[in-house]
Amino acid sequence: MKNHEKNTTSHGFTIVEILIVVAVIGILAAITIISYNGIIARGHQSKLIADVGSAGLLMSSSKSSNGVYPTDRQSLNNGQGLQNGEKVLYNFYSTESTFCISANSVYGNVDSYYVSNTNTNPIKGSCPQDLGAEVATLAGSGAAGFANGIGTAAVLYAPVGITANPTGNLYFTDGASSRIRMVTTSGTVSTIAGAGGSSYAEGTGSAALFNWPQSLTIGAGGLLYVTDTNNHKIRSVTTGGTTALVAGGSSAGDIPLTTGSATGTAALFRVARGIVYSPTANLLYVSDSENNKIRSVSAAGVSTTFAGQVSGGLVNGTGAAAKFNYPQGLAVDLAGNIIVADTRAHTIRKITPAGVVSQIAGGGTTTFGQSGYVDANGTTARFNGPMAVTVDSSGVIYVADTSNHRIRKIATNGDVTTVAGNGTAGYQDGYGTASMFNSPQGIAIGSDGRLYVTDTANNRLRVITVY
Repeated sequence: MKNHEKNTTSHGFTIVEILIVVAVIGILAAITIISYNGIIARGHQSKLIADVGSAGLLMSSSKSSNGVYPTDRQSLNNGQGLQNGEKVLYNFYSTESTFCISANSVYGNVDSYYVSNTNTNPIKGSCPQDLGAEVATLAGSGAAGFANGIGTAAVLYAPVGITANPTGNLYFTDGASSRIRMVTTSGTVSTIAGAGGSSYAEGTGSAALFNWPQSLTIGAGGLLYVTDTNNHKIRSVTTGGTTALVAGGSSAGDIPLTTGSATGTAALFRVARGIVYSPTANLLYVSDSENNKIRSVSAAGVSTTFAGQVSGGLVNGTGAAAKFNYPQGLAVDLAGNIIVADTRAHTIRKITPAGVVSQIAGGGTTTFGQSGYVDANGTTARFNGPMAVTVDSSGVIYVADTSNHRIRKIATNGDVTTVAGNGTAGYQDGYGTASMFNSPQGIAIGSDGRLYVTDTANNRLRVITVY
């Protein structure tokens, strides 16, 4: 019988034994590397904490000398500035009375730390500003009903449209209670007009009646204009609460058609929802939603068709050659362009003063639009039933992306990003995508530069500080 020999090397070690030795050496090497990296990381972490702590002390020292915190990071450290390093990046925020500085390592296993005017000792985490936006509740208890008051003592009922005046007040439509109301930036809610019944009557204060008013805008001389949606009318409201009819007959309809004009009660709308005043044109523009048209209305009540046709869709073009798919919220930029939340086309559109309609972002390239949620550029981005827009002085557009329960931003180059909301319908104050909304339907930029949102299904008004 043959003897079976082991598979050995010339030195008498089996291959299995060699493999075990190699594996052990590899493990020891890995442990050594991990330990070394751990030592390096701890050293780097300690330096990061020390450096951000020093930055906080420099800010405090500067305030002691000058009475305010420096707003320029380059003025710190005897003019050397707070410089980003090869391994540490600093975020610097200061308003003279407050500051926050965060230090962030380029290494993934090193924690970020920050200091602020309330805590000059380094704290693990990031400045709130690093998280993009802070969402807070301005007014509304969350219950559906009606009560004036301050903050959460006020009771709202499905607020929809909102607009801001230059002095700090905001006006909003309390849709389900059929009232026009006012709120200050500190959250004090009062009622301008409407008695709560869904009907139609001109008058002052509670003598006036509306039927699910949706949007409002501030025109020449501070006069409010409102889409009294279920009454199919456009109405004006003074800040003292006196209402008047501007345009719209006693029933729904579509007059004028694509050409010509109609004045006062001769004009017919069908579920007019969005409205904005353009100082450039000295005209009101109205989303005649179920007619899929954008109308222009003069202060004298003369209505014309500006763009769109009854046959809905997503088609770019000029005037009546363009198609919309249930347009709603409107805004106007400094050049006089009208920005449109084209709700069922899931896109944001632009109409030039000459009536040329194009897509800014969302909707894709189909003839009726594509819904979804994608942060991307231009038509590759996706929205889901956006109902309101506002635009700042630099041309940046903010969108109430209603069915996505989010607030989105469109940069001037067409890049779409998410400002706040995590996509789940709910209620949560917080930072960025840690916050929650429930069908936000109105949005405006206040005189303080913050965003004000009607969180419709939550019966609240929210305020967003965008950093």
